[in-house]
Amino acid sequence: MTRRPDRGRLNGGAWSLARFLCLFCLAPPALALECAPWSSAAPAEVDARYADSLLWQVVSPEGRVNHLFGTIHLDAEQVAQPSPLLVSLLRDSHALWLEVALDSAAIKSLPALMMLPRGEGLDGLIGEELFAHTARLLEAYGIDPVVTNRLAPWAVYTTLNLPADMRGTPLDVALDRLAREHAKPVHGLETFAEQTAVFTAISRSDQINLLEHTVCHYERLQTETREIVEHYRAGDLKSLLAASTHEAGEAEERLNQRLVAERNRSMAQRLLGPLRKGGQLVAIGALHLPGAEGVLALLAREGFLLRPVPVH
Repeated sequence: MTRRPDRGRLNGGAWSLARFLCLFCLAPPALALECAPWSSAAPAEVDARYADSLLWQVVSPEGRVNHLFGTIHLDAEQVAQPSPLLVSLLRDSHALWLEVALDSAAIKSLPALMMLPRGEGLDGLIGEELFAHTARLLEAYGIDPVVTNRLAPWAVYTTLNLPADMRGTPLDVALDRLAREHAKPVHGLETFAEQTAVFTAISRSDQINLLEHTVCHYERLQTETREIVEHYRAGDLKSLLAASTHEAGEAEERLNQRLVAERNRSMAQRLLGPLRKGGQLVAIGALHLPGAEGVLALLAREGFLLRPVPVH
């Protein structure tokens, strides 16, 4: 059992890459598709350390105060954020730190990063039946089947794990815009290249396995996402964490290690310097916060004092 990767919702700005593709057309009719059954195994007990709130005061060993907020990479309006409290903290901060800085040059580079090498097609990798179902689902995201055939399996997987009906401004983007309106510097803890490397580094067979699982269980996963959004709107990180935990296959285990555990260590290490200066507002995916190997626990080991702050 593992904590499932947030699939575009909670931890990884990498998942939000797909939100910037906006192409149009119709998909072909889907053929019959044989799917492995959904795992019915009960999840193990969730490690809910540091899951008391989405917002935390983080005090450096030198006594300098910062705040760390758990985001969700979905429509800001539908997740009822940023709250007045978060806006006030941002206004009073020296700088905003996101998982990745959303500069125009980086955004323009996204489509190329998500494409297969020239001469390859997705239909040849995953087969006619799975491709037909994939193209039909991506129609709801405004993606032409010709473009679908050029996408890498990981790019399709991340796209389909986003809700098709949440097309407003993602919370990360809303925070970025708000910071710039208040003349606050915006920094990224990672680059887009580092985020995409999380996926491109996994084997092609694992990417296809993840894509097939998502296509086969698309409706169930979308229902889960709606439940997660409700927990997030309520500021209930513990319930959100439990809803994001399930029995995972080997491919998902390997991706989760790269997507969560390894990035937790990297982000915590990169935050040490800024947080010791004080006055920083950090906004990263909510599932990076809790647990014994979450960012908060890693900061606590470095001598930072942590206090949950109610968000409602």
